[in-house]
Amino acid sequence: MHVAEYGFFMPLRICRIIAAHITSMLNFLKDHWQSIGIIILYGITFLVAIKALLETRSTGKTLAYLLLLFFLPGIGVLVYLLIGVNRRINRIYSRKWMSNVRLSERLQDYLRRENRQTLLEHSDLVTNKTGIARLLFKDSLSPLTPDNETVLLLNGEEKFPMLLDALRSAKHHIHLEYYIFEDTGIGREVMEILKAKAAEGVEVRFIYDDFGSNDINRRFLREMRKAGVEVFPFTVCACWPTALTTATTARSW
Repeated sequence: MHVAEYGFFMPLRICRIIAAHITSMLNFLKDHWQSIGIIILYGITFLVAIKALLETRSTGKTLAYLLLLFFLPGIGVLVYLLIGVNRRINRIYSRKWMSNVRLSERLQDYLRRENRQTLLEHSDLVTNKTGIARLLFKDSLSPLTPDNETVLLLNGEEKFPMLLDALRSAKHHIHLEYYIFEDTGIGREVMEILKAKAAEGVEVRFIYDDFGSNDINRRFLREMRKAGVEVFPFTVCACWPTALTTATTARSW
């Protein structure tokens, strides 16, 4: 009988314990609601400040938003969300992102079919390397392509003479991509060759990283585009840290 009574009253005791904890928590919130509200408010303000830093290109506007947010917390957040957020740009980026996702899916399907077809057509050359080819494709979406020739260049002294010769000998098109590009020395020489080849009728396309190529300015862009070179950044950034690495791809024939 004692065991039965204990089992019957056990859920009631648990409920009482839970109710006591909830009451204690509510009392704590009631006694400290102002402090908790301030903490939450400044947490939201801090997150909105990070958003303002990342999305506002103008230094003056960024400073004004930060002063507004931290000197008028709460009101500053509402003002920034009402006038500081460019909803039109956000909608454009959202549509662009969705478009890029769909394009990426189509591109992956195309590359997958091409990779499979290349493996079938060149199975005699691939032989026991089929597993490696498939691994590379799954890991980095790098399809197997035939008729390639690779030259290993260990430093700038080996690379740049061959690069300049390849650019000068281009007959059909030049596609050049750089993370770091400077409008001085060898960079100026490359620029002059690109302008000359564009004047000859060669299709010249040059893309650069706005993050690493901080030496590229409006004058440089005007000069290149006026000569017929298609030049665009592939990463637009409002800050300029020290660049560390370079990547180049060029093809000409």
